[in-house]
Amino acid sequence: MSAKLSGTVFISGKFAVIHSGHIRLFVFAKTLGSKLIVGLDAEGLDESEIEWRVGFLKSQEFVDEVIIYKSDVAEIILKLKPNYVLKGSEFATQFNMEQEVVSNYGGELVFSSGSTYFSETDLLNKKNDLALSVTKELPKDYLKRNKIDVNKIAEQISAFEKIRVCVIGDLIVDEYINCHPLGMSREEPTVVVTPIDSQKFLGGAGIVAAHTVGLGAKTTLISILGSDDAGSWSLKKANEYGITFQAIEDKKRPTTLKQRYRSGTHTLLKISHLSQDEVAKEIQNKIVKAFELVAQDVDLLILSDFSYGTFTASTAESLIAIAKTHGIVISADSQTSSQLGNLTQFLNVDLITPTEVEARLELKDQSSGLAIIAEKLRQKILSRSMLIKLGADGVLLHGTDSQGNVLTMDALPSFNLNPVDTSGAGDSLLAASSLALAVEHNLPKAALIGSLAAAIQISRVGNVPIQREQLTAIIMK
Repeated sequence: MSAKLSGTVFISGKFAVIHSGHIRLFVFAKTLGSKLIVGLDAEGLDESEIEWRVGFLKSQEFVDEVIIYKSDVAEIILKLKPNYVLKGSEFATQFNMEQEVVSNYGGELVFSSGSTYFSETDLLNKKNDLALSVTKELPKDYLKRNKIDVNKIAEQISAFEKIRVCVIGDLIVDEYINCHPLGMSREEPTVVVTPIDSQKFLGGAGIVAAHTVGLGAKTTLISILGSDDAGSWSLKKANEYGITFQAIEDKKRPTTLKQRYRSGTHTLLKISHLSQDEVAKEIQNKIVKAFELVAQDVDLLILSDFSYGTFTASTAESLIAIAKTHGIVISADSQTSSQLGNLTQFLNVDLITPTEVEARLELKDQSSGLAIIAEKLRQKILSRSMLIKLGADGVLLHGTDSQGNVLTMDALPSFNLNPVDTSGAGDSLLAASSLALAVEHNLPKAALIGSLAAAIQISRVGNVPIQREQLTAIIMK
């Protein structure tokens, strides 16, 4: 198929919310033709809903024209006679009435979900003043359609102090080694640097626990430590943060230590000192027993998995079963980075927060649109709520309400478009959104609180616990 860059492309839909999947489709459309027309199906929408949906669509750089129709898309296509009618790849195996219409006048029906390998934020036509306003203001449309009162959000954050949290997972010590560049080696094409200073931070499940304490909750951390200096430092730091740390010593494993060699704002090299072997059965039993002993005094269980051996399917199943017996809210995250995560070991939890990459890897699906990915993952792992992290493009929300009804999919942008250090963004989102759900099962509110916490986290170097006052201030400004 050759691209007709002088032609017209047509995309239609309800567009209840514009998420990254739509943006990708818009971007792909402009590789087919020079003009993109988006049709808004206004059937069942009131005037105010039509107004903000049209306004949002018109604000997208790649959209050249927005038209409104009611239900009969075939009539619009015949009138416009676009060169291409573009639909998401998930429709390729279904009956598409558009096929007969476009065939009659020589058009083409194309299926695609766009590229999954770029950041849409880089492609959106956001003027500097608009980009700045996004980082400073809460999205009014999001607040309106989800009936969110900002003052109530502040009250919800204040209620964090009533939540008793238990965090279980892989503790990590993050060490930042600041270097001064000396130049290029004369012997080989290698940058030569000299270390200036270093600083350690509590990471992994440790920083998740520190965030919940900083946000006001009483927190217990259950994790494995090696018999080493990094383990001793972790115990001291956790105590400094006010975490009740039930450390389980494993003399056969080192405390996970990640070193980042940085020059300015750039990371030059990462070195990880760790073991990815599954922990011994004896240690697994100790983890479960430790939680069993505190479960009656816990409101929220956060499972923070970095795939370094703390969790097995059996351990996760036991912990979730205990939590459900006590009516505890459960959230989980299983990270894939240099190692592979396993989302399916956390079935039937209240909240799970994968990245888009992790979700696609779990489903073995690199082609479907984001909306399809979210629904397929929800059905597979049976999570009540899900926040799919899209990096610089924010988060996609999917799940059910307190009555079990499936919510309309929604999205939030990133609230910090000029991050200093993106490490730990997911941990802060997990901590804050989990606390929010423990106070009230309302996913849109939890997503907003978690996203704002992530914006605070990436505004500085290293994992530093977010304080409740900081989060309240950014919401109430």
